[in-house]
Order: sequence, then structure tokens, then C-alpha cells
Amino acid sequence: MRNKKKEVTDRNIIEGILKEALWCHLAMTDDDQPYVVPLNYGYRDNALYIHCATKGMKLDLIRKNPKVAFNITLNAEYLEGLLTMRYRSVNGTGKAYIIEDEQGKREALNCLTGHFGAEPVHHSPESLKTIVMIKVKIESTTCKISYMDKVNRKEKKVTGVGGVFFKCKDPEKLREWYKDHLGLNTDQYGTSFESRDSEDPSTKTYLQWSPFTDKTKYFEPSQKEFMINYRVEDLEKLVIELRKEGVEILDDIETFEYGKFVHIMDIDGNKIELWEPYPANYEKLVEGSTK
Repeated sequence: MRNKKKEVTDRNIIEGILKEALWCHLAMTDDDQPYVVPLNYGYRDNALYIHCATKGMKLDLIRKNPKVAFNITLNAEYLEGLLTMRYRSVNGTGKAYIIEDEQGKREALNCLTGHFGAEPVHHSPESLKTIVMIKVKIESTTCKISYMDKVNRKEKKVTGVGGVFFKCKDPEKLREWYKDHLGLNTDQYGTSFESRDSEDPSTKTYLQWSPFTDKTKYFEPSQKEFMINYRVEDLEKLVIELRKEGVEILDDIETFEYGKFVHIMDIDGNKIELWEPYPANYEKLVEGSTK
């Protein structure tokens, strides 16, 4: 890649983009003519899963030449006055395989629908006969991220406190004490304090309050009795900046259905959890919420 400033090679960041995006452009060839089509997809184990009808140009081209390329782009935004864009993108090449067996089709279709949050379904043999599932085994990827900011836009890093975690002798008894005496609506993890985003009141935000056993290793390597979680924007960008600034990054970014996480250490030996939340998904999972 010519522009090394925008190149990203961290596999966890690339995986995060592949898991977060919902559609891609798939490129094939018709002899000496290119052919590109936009598609929804599912992602699992370094492969894209797409579906199509039992007849069509995609199938014809893949049968002739299974070598394909793809582009996935997230958060594309034109920056007025700068004549440029901000975006996150992954380009890749791979080989397309038509899935023939019934169980393989079923698993591939559940992967695709699961990418959109649906629960697995036992699709009937009759319904599977009406579709074709294609697996694109990824062979190479390049990733490019442009974080150019709007003119006069103040970039946010931490947007709020996302959690307060602390050690205690008996988390279950302590949760019950807070429930009985202070009215916290607790579950097995503690409680989530619900509030609203000051810039967008339609968006809910949460602060997770959780007591941990004093035997927990979750706060290591810190020796402190507590850990703070901070909500952030653009966790991938933030991690890149923190590495350049010499901040100690303890692990790789992990992506879950309710957000992305990474841990760092501050200069006083405190372990910090950074969280880029997916508010809509998190809201569905919250049972113990204190409003």
C-alpha cells in the first residue's frame, strides 16, 4: 500500500471491520470483463458467506473462475471543505466455493442471518433447495483507515464512565445488600445505571456497577482493588494513537455483540478498560438496570 499512514495490519482491527459491516462489493470476471455486485454477507473463520438464487450471473462466473475480490467499507463520510473522506475499509482476494450439501447450506445461511443478529434456525430441506450458498475463503486482505476530522471538529476520546468494578469478599451478598438497602436493581453481574447521551438524548448510555470476588484475576496485572471502564469513540483509532504515545496496551481488541474492548495501564498502575459500546445490542442484554 502506497499510503503507509493509513495502512492497518493489526488482524484484530481487520476482523472487527469484517464482523461489524453488513455488506460488501464482490468482484468477479467474465473473461476479460470485470463484474461487481453489492451483497449482504456473513463472516466466520476467515470466510464470507453469501446467498443467491439457484440461477444467475454470479453462479455462472464463479463456476468459470472462482477467483474473486471484495471491498468492505464502513463509516464513509465526505468531509466538506477538505475534499476528502473518512472511512474504514478492507480489500481482499479469495476463492469462491459453491456449497452443495444440505447441512453446509444450513450452517452457511445461519452464519449470514446471525451476522444480522438472528438466532439459528433449522431450515427445512425444501427451503434450502431454493437457494445457493457461496463460501468465499479469504486468501489476502489489506486494510486502510482514514480518520481525517472535520474542520474545527473536536475529536472525542473518552465519552464517559462505562463501568465501576471493585473487589469484595462475597459479591452475591454485597449485591443483595445494595438491592435491599439502596434499591439497586441487581442481577448476577451487578447493575447498569441508565442515562442519556447529552448530545443525542435518543441514545441511552450505561454505567455498569459490578462487585468482583477478591480472588479475581480480572484486574491483573494491577494490584489495585478496583478497575474503571471508560466509554470511548473509535476504539481502533484510539489504540493506534495510544501505541504511538507509548501507552502500555495489555491485550488485543476483542469484539462482542455489545461492543469492543481493550485494556491499558496508566502511569499509577491502574488497569483501565476501554469500551466502544453498541448501545442497541447492549440494551437487549441488560437485565439488572437501575434508572
